[in-house]
Amino acid sequence: MHLICLPYAGAASTIYHSWHFGEGVDISPIAVDYPGRGRRFREPLCSDLPSLVEILLRELAPVFEEPFAIYGHSIGGLVGFEMARQLQARNIANLKHLFLAAILPPRACRLDEGPALFQMSDRALIDHLRALGGMPTMALENPEFMALYLPIIRADCALADPKAWPSTYRLDTVPITLLCGTRDLTVRSAEMQRWNEVASNVRSTRYIDGGHLFLHENQVRLLRVLTDSLAGL
Repeated sequence: MHLICLPYAGAASTIYHSWHFGEGVDISPIAVDYPGRGRRFREPLCSDLPSLVEILLRELAPVFEEPFAIYGHSIGGLVGFEMARQLQARNIANLKHLFLAAILPPRACRLDEGPALFQMSDRALIDHLRALGGMPTMALENPEFMALYLPIIRADCALADPKAWPSTYRLDTVPITLLCGTRDLTVRSAEMQRWNEVASNVRSTRYIDGGHLFLHENQVRLLRVLTDSLAGL
């Protein structure tokens, strides 16, 4: 089975290149690059979710001809959820499972808690990235690198703007597994249960030891959870 892997904000397909499920496990990761980074570095950034999803649906169309699953981490989870909604609307039934990791539903964020991430000052956004972990201090303190990197982060974070989502949206058919980091200070497991408000087939919530980027901290455990969830599909 193919597993489409969608990166978190600012990341490229390379974050999934170390994913190997082992001999005898029929899971083939397909690591995606959004426009403006990785293999698509020369393409313009895309901060509009419907446009990004249409790009990915066209690019991945051959994958949809056979059973597949989607894993989306953080912002990648929102991209995966909207892909699943569009596939459902188009009666493409080969999506067998959706993994939503470290992300809340699109309109679960309050709008009165200060500026959205993509509207923050450079310093505030850098401080936020530092708090999330996963980025070397040397990179965060390199002005030339951050001048290239911050526009990518802003474009990706704009995908999560609650104001950009319709007032009502649902996903009714696709089985969903929620994945939570036990030490994630930005997306708490109790809040993730709000996915039940917009999806009727949330099967389980699984906990991975680690913070917001637990896919790096505890890859072995995460891959085991994915393997178990997809067994027999």
